[in-house]
Amino acid sequence: MKYCSHCGTAIPDEAEICMHCGCRVGAPANKPQNENNKTLGLIAKIFLIITDVSTAISALSFLFIILVFGVLGKTIPGFTPNDQIALAIVNGTFVAMLIFALVPLAWCIPMTVVVHRRLRDKQPIGTGFKICVLLFCNVVSGILLLCMKDEPTC
Repeated sequence: MKYCSHCGTAIPDEAEICMHCGCRVGAPANKPQNENNKTLGLIAKIFLIITDVSTAISALSFLFIILVFGVLGKTIPGFTPNDQIALAIVNGTFVAMLIFALVPLAWCIPMTVVVHRRLRDKQPIGTGFKICVLLFCNVVSGILLLCMKDEPTC
């Protein structure tokens, strides 16, 4: 008779799973899988950070362009009303582009933080969250997270 290494209950010698707690008996044979998960998680985090940085840079560049055109439009003498309208259209376009750059940044950064914390603490990441990362943040990171095997709780 042997004992479960997780709960201490006596179990038959030929048992592979503890009848009391449901955990696998003996040492897990998935050590290479754990290393694979670490590598996939690291690469996924790198791609998420690259996405966050590139989105932030584009948002800042749009903001800079808006400020430059706003200052130029008010300081250049001799602009006709048609020039003012064209400048307003350009400014409006860059404001829209700024909004389209800031909105993804508003959810990509929190999702990156959640992925980092869950991987660091070895907590499971739900399939729905992985799909949201794939759809809304970074396709490569989402695919890598979906390829990771969930860590067993026992």
